[in-house]
Amino acid sequence: MYFSRTSLLVVLIASVISGEDRIAYVISEGVPENGKVYSIKSDGSDSEFLFDFSKHPKDKTGIIKDLNSEGGKLYFSSNNNYVYGPARYNLFEILPGQYFFHQLTPGENSGVWGISGSEKVTGSVKDSAGNPYVGSPVFLEGKGMVYTDAIGEFEFTNVASGDYWLNAYRGGGSDVHESKYIHISNYATSGPWQLIPDTGDRWSYEKPVVYGDRVYYIHSYYSNISIKYVNKQASIPHTEVLKYDSPQCGGEFDAFDVGKKSGKMVVIKFEQGSSCGGVYMADKDGRDFHLVVDMTQWGALVDYPGTQRQIFWNNDESQFVMNAKIQDQNYNTYGYMYLFDSDGNYLADVYKPSSIMTVYGWSPDGEWVLYSLSPESDPSKKTLAKIKIVNDDFDISTNIILVKDASISGATWMDGLSSEQQMNPAIISYLLN
Repeated sequence: MYFSRTSLLVVLIASVISGEDRIAYVISEGVPENGKVYSIKSDGSDSEFLFDFSKHPKDKTGIIKDLNSEGGKLYFSSNNNYVYGPARYNLFEILPGQYFFHQLTPGENSGVWGISGSEKVTGSVKDSAGNPYVGSPVFLEGKGMVYTDAIGEFEFTNVASGDYWLNAYRGGGSDVHESKYIHISNYATSGPWQLIPDTGDRWSYEKPVVYGDRVYYIHSYYSNISIKYVNKQASIPHTEVLKYDSPQCGGEFDAFDVGKKSGKMVVIKFEQGSSCGGVYMADKDGRDFHLVVDMTQWGALVDYPGTQRQIFWNNDESQFVMNAKIQDQNYNTYGYMYLFDSDGNYLADVYKPSSIMTVYGWSPDGEWVLYSLSPESDPSKKTLAKIKIVNDDFDISTNIILVKDASISGATWMDGLSSEQQMNPAIISYLLN
């Protein structure tokens, strides 16, 4: 049956606004690993494929992790990146069921291809002594890649005005690169830009969390770890609200969440060690950062591949839930989920020996917690399940299995599209034209 783009838009809006209670989850597949997003009803039935990168105009592969939902859209981190860009992991926003996506990092035009203009971008790639690199790949987001000529120079033509990442790296498969964020004006040549590839590390933008028009994320570069935000249009500077500063631990922010009601932040800041670790709170701008749960006396928290700690507020910010892996004095390990009230007071826990337990958030009504459980011996065999919170406790009798023995790398309870929010203009334009 054939549907016009306009009718597809009507169907999409109707299905999203209908408020059907569904859960999205990611299955990791293949080598190299790729992600596919599926959805199910909240009882585990009616599995439906939602998204992968197979329709990307340039890069058709990418892992998908840290799945988050807000306003009928899904947000996640991915290594999807055409050639060697300035970021190892980027942030993406998608409409469920559509192949069209908005890449929020590293720049507002990332991933937007085929837009032509009348401007040029020129420059050269050299070493620190000024000697040219011949045949070095140079990448301009949205345009693709060119190679430097015999004197180390490059040129991009038919570029539209706007802000772009320009990235150059040494030839021969080297990771050493330099990136610049450049502005291109109407009817003007941008450059010449001189790039000196001298670093092999890239940024990572991970764990997106939405509050209002802000998309918060964990940003890392070398040993610099911080929590920042950008707006949904990716049109404002990326703003830092918290920076990891712990000379004793030298660790990082494991996970965080931002309350939908007030913007209050809850943050796990932990590195193994007797004097390190805890859950902290702050306001939406990182002020009043203070400890609410001291984790230094919990014994050894064990890190295994795929056991990243997660933390989530419920919708009215009266409780939060987190996961951890505990090792006792006899080296026995346990996967745990913990429930706390809004002040960080312990309420309840649930655990399983020799297992990995990961929490993925709350149902919109605040009654259920979504989580996965897998044997320590095979972390890829995860069971996605939900459990109800009754009288400030995990009610084991309500535990319901949704997906069994799958390589799940992320999940979230989906919420509907509110009347105040609009879909990505690029998607609407495509569907209407």
